[in-house]
This record gives sequence, structure tokens and C-alpha cells, in this order.
Amino acid sequence: MANRDSASKNGSGSFVTSGAASSGKGLTFVDLHGILMLISWLGMTTVAIYSARYMRDSWPHTTVMGLKIWFHIHRTLNFFAVILMVASIVFIVWNKGTWTGPWFGMSKIGAPEWHSLAGAFAVLLAFSQPFGALIRCGIDDPKRPIFNWIHRIIGLIAFLLAQIAIYLAISTFKTHFALADFAFCFLIVFYVALVIFIVGSEILRFIELREREKISAIEMQTRTRGSTPSDAYYYHTRKNFSSKLVSARRTMFFVAACTFAGSAFLLVLLILVH
Repeated sequence: MANRDSASKNGSGSFVTSGAASSGKGLTFVDLHGILMLISWLGMTTVAIYSARYMRDSWPHTTVMGLKIWFHIHRTLNFFAVILMVASIVFIVWNKGTWTGPWFGMSKIGAPEWHSLAGAFAVLLAFSQPFGALIRCGIDDPKRPIFNWIHRIIGLIAFLLAQIAIYLAISTFKTHFALADFAFCFLIVFYVALVIFIVGSEILRFIELREREKISAIEMQTRTRGSTPSDAYYYHTRKNFSSKLVSARRTMFFVAACTFAGSAFLLVLLILVH
């Protein structure tokens, strides 16, 4: 511990290998902080949230260890994302040695300070989510909807704060990115794509719910007055259309997941080669 500066970093916190020792170049703790945050918040948490919102009924009859696939995606990605977030915080605290956000008596508070504040609250809220899940009530408990809404609101606030922190980081700490202007523009494109995926998924979800209502109505009529050939044809037509919607939802999830993960990878690459 006493020799951490001389043993593991060079000057401003750069990791140096034998090949880079003479030039002093290498990844810094700040770089590692940014890399882990990008992976966790753009590449993992986005997919986890998307899965919980839009994929609950995608594999209704398939379970793994008694749990649906969407839940495994949601829980696993969030679990490892929180681990990366905590490691990222350790790296930045190790490097800075002190709190770098807004504090009492500060004469000027700028983007770097707001970045620290937004990021700290985002990680704190994300870190609290697994512990909240441990004490959640049963699925049939009357209070379960309350827990669900609290869980969603905390997760949404954490995600939005993280996006603010990432936006401020890429727009402010440009020396940590190769092609900094491109990185910033790419982040904006990512946010636009995210909105498009959300809007598209909400529309698809709305249409799918309407189709389920129609199918349920046909099934009710069939049970009460018997089926006619026209009813049967209409029913199977609606069922086929509903199946196509499910396939479209799965395809959109795959494309969205690849987009989110690919975007995180590209931004990480811009840090690695800067």
C-alpha cells in the first residue's frame, strides 16, 4: 500500500509495462474508471432494463432453474454491472484520493463536479437495487406492486443519472478519448438510437396487447356459444399475427442488445487507443 504510486502507476496514475516504461504511456486509473462505467451502464444495464420492460412474455413456457429467461438476463447483467461499477469507483477514488464533486465553500462548480455527483448517486442507487430485491415480498403479496414501482423508479433514476454523468465525461474529459469529437457525436447517435428502440418497442408492445385482447375475446365467445368456421379462421389468423409480433419483438431485442453492446465497445476502444 505504501508503495502503490511507485509500483503500480506513473505520475498521473498511468499503468506502465516494461515496453511503455520509458515513454510513460499506458492506461490510467481514470481510463479504467471510464471503461468499466461504459461497459456497465451502456453495454449491460441498458440490455437488462430492456429485457425487464419488453421481454417478459417472449419465452412464456421456457424457464431455467424455475425462472423465466428475461429475469435471468435482467438479474445477471445487473449483478455484474454493479460489480464493475464498484470496481470503477475504487479506481477513481484510488487515483484522486478525495471527493471531486460539489462541496461546501466551492467558489465554482463545473461539469467535472456535476459528473462526479451524478455518477456517485447513480452507482449508489444501482448498488441498493440488489439489496432491495432480497427483501421484496412474494409475487402474490398485495404490496408487491408497490415494491415493483419503487424498484422501477430507483432503477430509472439511476440510469438517467448515469447517462448525465457519461455525457458530461465525454464532453469534458476529451483527452481520454481518441477522436473526442467523434466520441461525443457517437454518444448522441446512441441516445437517438435508444429512443428509437424504446418508441418502437412501446408501439410493438401496444399492438401485441391489443391482439391478446382480441384473441381472449374470441376464446370467450367460443366457450359461451360454440365455434363457427368464420370464428375459427379469424382466431387462427389473429394467433398467427400474434406469433409474428413475438418474433418481431425477439428480433428487435437482439438488434437492440447488439447496438448497446457494440456502442459500449466502440467508446471503450476510443479510450484504449487514445
